[in-house]
Amino acid sequence: MGYFYSKVTLLKRVLSRFFSIQRVHVLSDSHGVVYESMQSSFFYQLKTKIVHGATITGIQNINSKTQAKKKFSEYIDKEISVNDFIIFQLGEVDCGFTVWFKNKRDGKSFDKLLDRMLENYHALIEEAYSKQLNKKRLLITSTTLPTISDNQDWGEVAHKRKGINANQYERTQLTLKFNSKLRDLCSLHGYTYIDFDKYLLNPTTGIVHDYYKHENKLDHHLDPRKISQVITKELSSLGLKNIELKKNG
Repeated sequence: MGYFYSKVTLLKRVLSRFFSIQRVHVLSDSHGVVYESMQSSFFYQLKTKIVHGATITGIQNINSKTQAKKKFSEYIDKEISVNDFIIFQLGEVDCGFTVWFKNKRDGKSFDKLLDRMLENYHALIEEAYSKQLNKKRLLITSTTLPTISDNQDWGEVAHKRKGINANQYERTQLTLKFNSKLRDLCSLHGYTYIDFDKYLLNPTTGIVHDYYKHENKLDHHLDPRKISQVITKELSSLGLKNIELKKNG
């Protein structure tokens, strides 16, 4: 199957010189890996730039451990063209850990930390806009809701984050607050906001639905098959049809 998809990708590149094949870019932390397992329809070319551990808090720090700023900026400069679609999906690391850590260490208020996140995110989005020039095709997804349960200390990510005391409900509430600010930012500047919370949030428990959690309890990402169905539905509503999980994905 991998051979088949590589041939299809090559064919798309050749035909894009003669026909209007739209490129769809995904710039994300590790929660965007699911897009790498998705295939696009014949009229779209799906490309991803995933930076594991990337934070919005540190996105403007050229000396960050992940080098997210450098990696995203280089990708934007080299790969993005006018009228391309760009999907941004960032912030889970911030809302699930970094903001809490900085609040505890530096005593900074949550509101100030979230507002700084928003400023950093806006700067990155505008950097992409300077190459792409179509704000409606800048698609900003809601930040992924926390999946690490209370008192969970197994799994690499859970182990790294055990230094904060916030429970899953509190982390979820902070994420929802940031997503509300992010939605307002998109509305103000004309970006397209994609709301995953309406699917992921269990209104009874106030945290993510167990249905969407990964079957591997050591994996803090969402179940790729189930979240890909949500992604497909939301993108289809925006006219990006038939972008879905590969049959062997």
